[in-house]
Amino acid sequence: MLVSEMLKLKIFFILLSVTMIVTLLTGCTSATKYNELKKDYDNSQTNLNAAQANLASAQHEYDTLKTQTDAAQQQLAADKTALQQQLTQTSDQLNQANTTINGLQTQLNSVLSTQRRMLYTFNYTNGYINKTFSWQLTITLKDYLYFHDKSHISDPTTYSPIVNDTYADAILDQVIQQIKDTTQQNNLTVSDTINLVGRFVQSLTFTNKNILTPSDDYVQYPLETLYVPGGDCEDNSLLVSALLQRLGYSTALIVFSSPQHVGVGVNLLSYGATNGAYEYQAKSYYYLETTGVTSYNLGVIPGALAGLQPTVYPVGE
Repeated sequence: MLVSEMLKLKIFFILLSVTMIVTLLTGCTSATKYNELKKDYDNSQTNLNAAQANLASAQHEYDTLKTQTDAAQQQLAADKTALQQQLTQTSDQLNQANTTINGLQTQLNSVLSTQRRMLYTFNYTNGYINKTFSWQLTITLKDYLYFHDKSHISDPTTYSPIVNDTYADAILDQVIQQIKDTTQQNNLTVSDTINLVGRFVQSLTFTNKNILTPSDDYVQYPLETLYVPGGDCEDNSLLVSALLQRLGYSTALIVFSSPQHVGVGVNLLSYGATNGAYEYQAKSYYYLETTGVTSYNLGVIPGALAGLQPTVYPVGE
């Protein structure tokens, strides 16, 4: 804009000069006219000088801004390069971290897939057989920890969810199949099969919860009892109930308050025992002891518990 104004002033100045020269040459001008033209010339020269000064100032401002802009662009380029380097470095660190994590995950999966091969040996005796059985079971650490990390509050209202939890069905089915095979191979009756399950669980080690768990109120899931292997009366009863439920029997947990003890009740339509059942909603649950060194058959209540009135908690309802 300033350059255009200066060009106009220069043209005007040239034309004015030419006009003055022509006028002087023709002798047609007067002193007054000359003075007017001279004044216009001086004003034009002043305007020209002012425009040149403005142009110089504008040029200086432009140069200053351009210098600042160039510096800013250089700084921006430097910052961009630095950020790209940081991004590359961070990306490398992230990839390295992912590699480390993947390696640790692989190691963890390897540990979790570790198999514990269990061998349970126990003796079973009834009126016509006396045999020692050896059952095998494979449990992974991952499956054990699945239950180990769950809530373990001892509460009769949690018995049914614990017994009927389906996560370990594939593992418990290994035991179920061996029970069925043993039953078939030895022509066991219904009561014999139930007693067989009781003997198997009774053969597991009785554990002191105050030593092995956070408190005596810590209740184990059936798979945990098989993995340890062992538990207290509550744990053993939950395992017996879980096995019998999967064999098709309806069971209940028989809970005594004093002395504190838990056994299993098995609902049968008819059974030869007379005094070894507890009634609950018109159903007879025949008592089965699950703990201790003494082997009690189905329907036999230990002397220390005889005459007591326990609470019946069905787990198959």
